[in-house]
Amino acid sequence: MEQLLVKDIKQGSLDAFKFVFSFYQSKLHNFIYTKTGSAYYAKEVTQLTFIKLWEYRESLSEEWQLSTQIFRMAKTTLIDVLRKTESERLKLEGLSKSGLEEVADGLPMEMHDVNIILQIITEKMPPMRKKIFSLRVEQRLSYKEISSLLSISIKTVNKHMELALPKARARLKSLR
Repeated sequence: MEQLLVKDIKQGSLDAFKFVFSFYQSKLHNFIYTKTGSAYYAKEVTQLTFIKLWEYRESLSEEWQLSTQIFRMAKTTLIDVLRKTESERLKLEGLSKSGLEEVADGLPMEMHDVNIILQIITEKMPPMRKKIFSLRVEQRLSYKEISSLLSISIKTVNKHMELALPKARARLKSLR
């Protein structure tokens, strides 16, 4: 049965993929939740695993159980997410001196809790603008990387940043 599903998914069958998704989603979510104790990581890793399953469907092996392949993908995805989270944490630690330069635009930074500053700056932004702004400022992604990650045009990223930066700078000045 699983080998048939693997063949169908490899051939691009959305029905097979939907079936696999509905069958494994909660099992995968519970597996990740058990490993991390985090509902956020469980949801994020589950979603990313199924995205990878679809993107790399042609490289699935018909010799291995589909469940084994899915759970291996989830495990490596979890490791990637945890590494990225740690990397972001380290970047944020250094952000007080260098990461807000695009927002601060030359303002001296005397505040040390960058997380709180960023939360205050972004609290009233629309969700997409907040996401784009965070990816740019916190993760230091380029407009092109953000565009690719969110499947939107570079012009859209640019427009959101054009709208966010003046308000963020004004908000930052009011915090001083």
